[in-house]
Amino acid sequence: MDLSIIAPPKMLELCDLSDPSKRAFHMVLPEGVVLSPDYVRFYRESAGYKILDNGIVEGRQYTGVELHHMAYEVGAQCVVVPDAFRNADTTVRLARDFERHRNEDLDYMGVLQGMDLEDILYCLNMFNRMEWITHIGLPRILCEFHKLERIILVQMIKQQQAIGGYRDFKLHALGGSPWIREVIALSENKCDSMDTSLPVVLGLEGYGLDHEYISRKPDFMEQDVDRNSLRWRVLLDNCNQFHQWAGYVQPEA
Repeated sequence: MDLSIIAPPKMLELCDLSDPSKRAFHMVLPEGVVLSPDYVRFYRESAGYKILDNGIVEGRQYTGVELHHMAYEVGAQCVVVPDAFRNADTTVRLARDFERHRNEDLDYMGVLQGMDLEDILYCLNMFNRMEWITHIGLPRILCEFHKLERIILVQMIKQQQAIGGYRDFKLHALGGSPWIREVIALSENKCDSMDTSLPVVLGLEGYGLDHEYISRKPDFMEQDVDRNSLRWRVLLDNCNQFHQWAGYVQPEA
């Protein structure tokens, strides 16, 4: 499974730790693009597949024009379509409104939202009809229904794809959940990719991956750590361990 580690602009080395024999894979945050020229430069110069998030988790909904401009700035190949937390109808409407902005040269990710399974399946079926949607995003919020919710959805969608029930879109887990080792189950069930700041969030507090879940703090994007400190070592260990769980093994130094 492809994995993108999300890190603050001053700690982007943590985003480039995957096995060099594998495809580089990155999730780019609009907040970072707006805040930091160094963030833009890092991703513009990075190889591999880049997805531009839509910014809703960070508290802002960008327009189609703004998202496409940012995608151009960083050289992203995929854009996450605007969505609305827990609201399937609004999410589908936003996708339909966004379609007029789409670029034939880019891929697009529709995000599953809703209050229950019926809503989520409605979203999924609508995206299945929108042939320009190439990726399906499974947000962390789905795990509030049940910690296995994303695993069950991945299994169901893959089974339907195998018999032609759904198009062959890619499945992406948006964010790490309170079940920290969910990444292992996602990888084993053939989820295509995942992004998360969780190893960094825990490491910034000095904790390893055996600690309980901690949410990203509002000042996350401003953080930096002394590269000679124990905390930096914890951050590196967390990120490398998460890559191993996702199916990558970082070569020994």
